[in-house]
Amino acid sequence: MLDWFQRLFKQHNYPEVVQIKQLYGGDINLVYKVETSQGTYCIKVSKEIKDAEIFALEKKSLNFLVDTADVNVPQLYLTEIFEGLSFLMMTYIPETNKLASESFWKYLSQQVEQLHATKKEQFGLDFTTFIGPYKQDNSWKNSWAEFYIENRLEPQIKRSFDGGLLNKKLVGNMERFFGELPSFYPIEKASLLHGDLWSGNVLKSSDYRSFFIDPAIYFGHREMDIAMMSLFGGFDPLFFESYQHNLPMDKGWRERLPFGQLYPLLVHLNLFGNSYFPAIEKILKPF
Repeated sequence: MLDWFQRLFKQHNYPEVVQIKQLYGGDINLVYKVETSQGTYCIKVSKEIKDAEIFALEKKSLNFLVDTADVNVPQLYLTEIFEGLSFLMMTYIPETNKLASESFWKYLSQQVEQLHATKKEQFGLDFTTFIGPYKQDNSWKNSWAEFYIENRLEPQIKRSFDGGLLNKKLVGNMERFFGELPSFYPIEKASLLHGDLWSGNVLKSSDYRSFFIDPAIYFGHREMDIAMMSLFGGFDPLFFESYQHNLPMDKGWRERLPFGQLYPLLVHLNLFGNSYFPAIEKILKPF
C-alpha cells in the first residue's frame, strides 16, 4: 500500500509520503494514517469502486455539518477512484488516550447541541446519505412518525425479513408498534442529526476537542442521536447531564430510548447477523 499512496500523492502534487500505518476504521473500510514531509493525513480506502459514491456523500455530509451547524470535523480533501481503489482523504486528528475530563464531555455536549439547535419544519434532507453500506431515503415528510416508519424502519425490516433474519411474529409486533408510534414522541421541529453517533464516530483530539466523523445525516427527532449514544456505551453520564441541562428533552426520554435504538439495531442485524435479534425482540415484545 505504501507504493500506492506514494503514487497517489505524486499524481496530485501532494507532499512526499514518508510512511503509513493502518488504523482501526470500523467494520467496512480500511483506514490509514499517512505521514508526509509536510503533514499527516487520514485516508479511508475501499477495494469496491461503488464505495466512491459513499465517500463522496460522506464528504458532502461532513461539509454540510460544518456549513450548517459550525461543528468540528476533519478538513476534507480528495475523494475519487485511483488505480482501482476508491478513497476519501482528510486531515489526521491526533487523539489522546487519556481519560476524558469533565470539560471534554461539556464540549461534546455543546457540539451536539449545536447540531440539534439547527432546525427544519420537515423531516428529511435534500440528498441521499448512507448508514454503513445502506442508502438512506431522506425524502421529506411532515411528521416524525411518518418519516421514521417509512424512511428508516420499513426498508430495514424488509431487508431483514427477506434475508430470514426476522420472523412474521416480530413483524406483526413491529406493525402494532407503528400504530402507537405517533403518540410516543413529543412534537418538535426536526433537528440536524449526526445519524450514526456511536463513540467510534467521535474523535477526542489531543487538545480535548471533539470531532465528528462518518455521519449519516438528516433532519429528524433529536432523541435519535441520544438513543444511539446510549446504545453501545462510551459516553460519560456527564455528557447527558450537560445536554439535558442546556437543551432539555421532554419527560420520559429515557423510556423512549429503545424506540430510537430499533433503527440502528436493525441495521446491525442486517450487517452482522442474528446476534442483534434478541435486543430487537425485547423492545418489540410489549406490542
